[in-house]
Amino acid sequence: MLKLFLASFLFALVLADQTFHITTPGDAFAFTVDGFPGTNPPLTVTVGETITFNIDTSTIHPVFLSINNAIPTGYTGTGVSNGNTAINKGTFTWKVEETAPATGITYTCKVHGFGGPITVKKQSATSAAITPTTMATSVAHTSVAHTSVAHTSVAHTSAAVAQGTTEVTTPVPATEPLPETTEAAAPQATIPQADASIGSPLFLLILAATLSVYLL
Repeated sequence: MLKLFLASFLFALVLADQTFHITTPGDAFAFTVDGFPGTNPPLTVTVGETITFNIDTSTIHPVFLSINNAIPTGYTGTGVSNGNTAINKGTFTWKVEETAPATGITYTCKVHGFGGPITVKKQSATSAAITPTTMATSVAHTSVAHTSVAHTSVAHTSAAVAQGTTEVTTPVPATEPLPETTEAAAPQATIPQADASIGSPLFLLILAATLSVYLL
């Protein structure tokens, strides 16, 4: 569940939707769009985005999507939420279709035929390949790899502490017995037993590592 949420969040960052607030101050025969200079400014959208048009215009300037500001026939794409009905108050959305032309679409006054151009960009090869599913898979692989390492480290450390081990040794593969020698064997290096009581630094380190595994 956490991986799906994280993937959806990252996917939203890759492909962010837009909102355009369109008005006609003073009943002017031209549109203004919040955040854009001048009148009838050009807009740019990307295939796959959901565009929200927030309309607050004069009653004589209803807005719809058209081709090159042609009226009364509008844009016939299937992604427009209200069937591309012209409105002067309210909102409608447009899920930008893969088949939308790169140029020619306009936001238009259906009565007078003025408006501004909309450029449609295609998704790049990289962003087109990214979906919530592929991103969730990537997150899962990363989580599995991290969890595997962390589990191994924490489990071995926890087992050593629980058993009261005073030495940490590395297993050596079995070999043929060595011939007897009169030389004294070199003393083995030992690591003093660490304090793993509740509240100790080692206990807190183990707890932090364990929590990080299950929260990923």
